[in-house]
Amino acid sequence: MHTNGTRPQNQANGLLNTHYTDAGIFAQESRAIFQRSWQIVGRMEELANSGDYLTCTLGGEPIVVVRDRTGLHAMYNVCAHRGMRLAEGQGNYRRLYCPYHGWTYDLDGKLRGVPYEKCLPGVDRSQIRLKPVQVESWGGFIFVNLDPDAPSLLASLGGMVDRWRSYTAVWEDLREVKRYTYEEPINWKIFMENATDYYHIPFIHSETLELPPIIENVACGQHFQLTPVTPEENYRRFFDLIFPNMYFHVGPSKVQIFRVLPVAPDKSYVDVILYQTPEQAEEYPINDPRMHRDINQILHEDFMICRVLQEQAASRAYRILYTATDL
Repeated sequence: MHTNGTRPQNQANGLLNTHYTDAGIFAQESRAIFQRSWQIVGRMEELANSGDYLTCTLGGEPIVVVRDRTGLHAMYNVCAHRGMRLAEGQGNYRRLYCPYHGWTYDLDGKLRGVPYEKCLPGVDRSQIRLKPVQVESWGGFIFVNLDPDAPSLLASLGGMVDRWRSYTAVWEDLREVKRYTYEEPINWKIFMENATDYYHIPFIHSETLELPPIIENVACGQHFQLTPVTPEENYRRFFDLIFPNMYFHVGPSKVQIFRVLPVAPDKSYVDVILYQTPEQAEEYPINDPRMHRDINQILHEDFMICRVLQEQAASRAYRILYTATDL
């Protein structure tokens, strides 16, 4: 019992159970968090040529990212005329074209053509364009932020970039070698909270993972650095939580990115994307079970727990009381 009015260092200010179940809170999170944070949407090699594009949904908003001869552009995937979606999936366009009324846009979002323009005398093409959003890149990864007033990507990442630069592989040389996508009946925060919880490893992953001898938890602005094993290994292997919904696992054989995409208070997509440089791919073949742990099995163990926690969140007694400090 603590009589001095102070909270133990590891006692958590846990969220109420409604933060995992309430549709109104979920909508607030979309606006206040996911529409105002930098999100990875792809890699530069996916948009290598002028006209290459990809689409995504961030915070419930449809976005298209396009390369032209001047660089990258990100915009709402919403026609300025009647709101139709302009692009689907991923591919290459000479121009963005609306299938509803045939309006066309340059790759930077400026209105290019209006069929039967004389029927729309009030249209001034020079004043109409697709609504832009911020887009930047680091290490070959493309990031998008819907908030026009958000700090730059580098300012947001802060000290994480210095840590990443210590990695022995060249980030720009990474290429996607495998991807898993899961649809789970869980709130996005339950998965992310589980990702920071190394306390559960000996109990949930007793057959698939070993608890490293040292884990240091270090806050870095909004983000979190989890550094395992011995100091001489720090430059080779680390685990980073990028607020709000990404988790980097960086090691000598590959880089793994875990990305949670909220769909509803009780539904999320979890993407796990594995990257290797050509040298890593040769030394550590991605399909060689001797070289890599079974990520499907590890995640299956995590998902089993997360599903139960989501069910438990219906209880008014549900709350995180304590979190483990450095192990």
